[in-house]
Amino acid sequence: MAGFDSDSTHSLPILVQQRNGQMAPLDHLRLAEDLQTAFDRAGYPDPMFCQEVLEVVRLSAQSRLERRHAQGEAQPFLEPGALGDLVEEALVQMGNSALAKAYILLRDGRHRARAALSALPGGGGASGQAPTHLPVVRDGSGSTPWDGARIAAALVREAELPHEIAQEVARRVERRVFNAGLRRLNSSLVRAFVDNELGAMGLEAALERQRPVGIPRHDLREWLRPGGDRQGELVQHLGGEVLRRFLLEDVLDPEAAELHQKGDLDLRDLRAPHRPLVLALPSELLIDGEATSQTPLQLLQAAAPLLAHTSHGVVIEDLEPAFSAVGRGSRATAAAVDFLFAAGAMGGASGRQIELANPGGRGGRWSAVLLAAAWQVLQAGGQPPRLWLDGHDLAAALERDPDLPPALEGLMDAGRLVGVWHGGTERHAGPGLRRRGRERGALALGGVVSINLPRLARAAGPWREERFLEAIVEKVRQGVRLLTSLDRFQAGRDEFPGHLRPRREFALSPIGLHQALRILGDGEIRADQGARILGLLAEAVVRFGREENLAVHLDGVFGTQAAARFAALDREQALAQQGRLFSDLPAPESETVESYSVGFLPPAGERGEAGDPAGSVAASVAAYLARLLVGVRAGALSDGFDRAPSSPQNPAQTAPAGPGAGQSASQGAQLALWNRFEALRTEHLEQGPPVPATASAPPLPISLFDTSG
Repeated sequence: MAGFDSDSTHSLPILVQQRNGQMAPLDHLRLAEDLQTAFDRAGYPDPMFCQEVLEVVRLSAQSRLERRHAQGEAQPFLEPGALGDLVEEALVQMGNSALAKAYILLRDGRHRARAALSALPGGGGASGQAPTHLPVVRDGSGSTPWDGARIAAALVREAELPHEIAQEVARRVERRVFNAGLRRLNSSLVRAFVDNELGAMGLEAALERQRPVGIPRHDLREWLRPGGDRQGELVQHLGGEVLRRFLLEDVLDPEAAELHQKGDLDLRDLRAPHRPLVLALPSELLIDGEATSQTPLQLLQAAAPLLAHTSHGVVIEDLEPAFSAVGRGSRATAAAVDFLFAAGAMGGASGRQIELANPGGRGGRWSAVLLAAAWQVLQAGGQPPRLWLDGHDLAAALERDPDLPPALEGLMDAGRLVGVWHGGTERHAGPGLRRRGRERGALALGGVVSINLPRLARAAGPWREERFLEAIVEKVRQGVRLLTSLDRFQAGRDEFPGHLRPRREFALSPIGLHQALRILGDGEIRADQGARILGLLAEAVVRFGREENLAVHLDGVFGTQAAARFAALDREQALAQQGRLFSDLPAPESETVESYSVGFLPPAGERGEAGDPAGSVAASVAAYLARLLVGVRAGALSDGFDRAPSSPQNPAQTAPAGPGAGQSASQGAQLALWNRFEALRTEHLEQGPPVPATASAPPLPISLFDTSG
């Protein structure tokens, strides 16, 4: 090292005391290697700067020893650790805090290694014991003698404090421990001393950064008690709870996190924030080589590893390439039945869902085959994947197989078939996902934020739509800010098998739309008013998302849990009630429900009854939905899908999830509702924007929406 050659010209050598007490000349080569290691870890490959640091350290050490010699020391030397302190000071003074931090962590790692070795038999001198005059700190890896340098290094690493301030905190903590006369303490007590000093010094930001995320022991004992309802999934529950607290306290914008906790907004699946909710991709991305008769099952084998990287499941689109070699007629149906049985079993075993969207095929061929096969699987007690089909797919399937209507009705009633629509350049690609134009890559739904519309409507009051819309805009802005924080957290963490790099999207879900409309309309629901609200929501969420460079759109999925949570929180509040001239007039703003409506559909009890053979109520619901959703470019007639759908053998497993749920399949009400909705929606789009609420549109029957649901 050229920077140290001049050391021989000085009459005073640089001596360093070793940890065994012996003196040795400064090891130039070892110091240079240590610095180079720290530089490599910090990603700073600059050998010239390393030489400069070495020269500064040499001059500082020489100056210190000469001062001591002038004060009367015959043979001054550097104490153990002093040389490392000089290196840290040099790096900080030369303006490179990143390298200083890397060197501090390198020293701390070596200290931990020495402490571990000293705990072995014979590792701590003749007796292998720690010095008796120092307190002993016990942690998860064993017991080590007190060392204030470890506290300083931890504060630099965890709390991101400057080295000088970290050393001052460590000195204060050491003084308190020694003054208290403690001989043995655990790492939790040391951390409490550190937290106390950080608070006393006004370092609240550092205190928050290094504060542990934990679970109260009382809660843990409750979850571990015999017969606890979480015994089967305890590890998953505990890990999810830690992630939830970390996300709310450390990741999300503080204002947005408070809105989530208060119940103005709700972020879906806080217990797995590092994973997207849904992954959607065309089947061609999972097919390796030419298609054969075994390709459908190989497709599932390729999709299986992806399930563990999502919270909800995987959507497979465009199945025609995978089924192109299975044949026709009964062979195609048999292959589809095997495929659907296997997909349902795989989803049930993993706790996630495999779903199918836009199956493709010329003339609706595969739509017809998959629908007939799904009905066979459902009748046999299986759980086929949920199918997302648009009006063209359903019409083509019915034209190819006129015997399909009972199957379609049964699948809709079980929540296994969902009608979707597309608009403009957007295509619905599964729950919460939209494809752009001819996009063929993978998509990921990073998260969904739900907005509490009834609370905003109560704050605005009946007949105050403008005030309500102003409040919506602000809440959408805050919801997008919350999703932006989630997006930054997920960036770089969504590593999928096969080097898959999906485009990440997010969604905003309106909760309690129909309760909010009843409040704003003073007991009456107006489709045109709802269309204006949804139109504003759809426009605002896209606009604010673009400002944050985030793909966000309006959707009605993943809101069931938020709907129940919002309703429960609102029941605890004192609900305002506007005075009535006549006491028998309804006051919907003061009504409470067990759960708000989810998405765009009315509550299940207001969609028509099985005893409506003429279909007048279902037709009114279809007309209402067509006017309501004229401003939503792409979407699905769904009500959340937070739960697993039911089967004919176990209808009580969950509430049906399709439009008109609860009706008898023999009535054909759901299919009729969907067909009528498609026709009316197309008609409204051709006519232009929705007409004002005062126009002569046919009124909805008051019996349809005369309850709060």
